[in-house]
Parts: sequence; structure tokens; C-alpha cells
Amino acid sequence: MAGFELSTTIKRPIEDVFAFISNVCVGVEIIDEIIACEKLTEGPIGLNTRFLETRLVNGNEAQAELEIMAYEPPHKVTVGGEMDGVESLYHYTLTQDSDSTLLHWEADIRAQGLRRLVLPILVGFLKTEDAKHLEKVKQALEK
Repeated sequence: MAGFELSTTIKRPIEDVFAFISNVCVGVEIIDEIIACEKLTEGPIGLNTRFLETRLVNGNEAQAELEIMAYEPPHKVTVGGEMDGVESLYHYTLTQDSDSTLLHWEADIRAQGLRRLVLPILVGFLKTEDAKHLEKVKQALEK
């Protein structure tokens, strides 16, 4: 297993940030590579809610089923999924700080078979891409 951590401060109440990051499908609005998202489960977003996300990877469409694996409003949410033999768990921890929210993001990445050999390269790529995504989340929430 490999991973990385990222953090940012967002000038919004913790409840707003939590609601935004818990809804996987908002990625369609802010991340160019995500071209479609569908909520697969009925009812409000919470533990075990599943989504089907479609994104462009190297010019090709790829789908991943994502699931909320931990849900503790408004402080913690974990989203997990698997795509092409690579399993990702994204742990978000939120802390209120006066008029802002500190968002801490930990990623755990696992791979099977031969993909384990390129895991360090993949994690480096994901960290760079996800830092851009985190900045887009911040911009979307602060505008």
C-alpha cells in the first residue's frame, strides 16, 4: 500500500464543505476529466452510498464504482473504489477553524498483480492530479 496526504483551508462552514465532498457527483462540475456520474443507491448520501463515475483516462473512457465507506458528518468521510486493478481509499477529515474549514485528505492506494510494480509512479501521478482537484474544490466552494 502507498499513499499521500494533502490539506487546504476553505473559507466556508464545515457543514458546507462536508456536503460538497460527500457528493461524489459534484466532480462532474469541477474536474474536466470526470465526464459523468450517477448515484446508484436510493435515499440521502451516507454510509454505503454508491456512485458510478465515468472519466477520461489517456483519452479513453473508464468507469469506477465508488462507495462511501465511512461517514461521520460533518467531520469524516471516506470514499473508496477500484479501477483497472488499482484500489483507492480517500479519507477526508474536516476541522472547523473560526470562519474556515481545514480539509485534510489522505489517500491509500493499493494495486494487484503487475500493477504493484508501478505503484510508486502511479501514486506520484495521483498526488499531482489530486492536488489540482483539491484546489478546484477550494475554488468552487469559495466563489
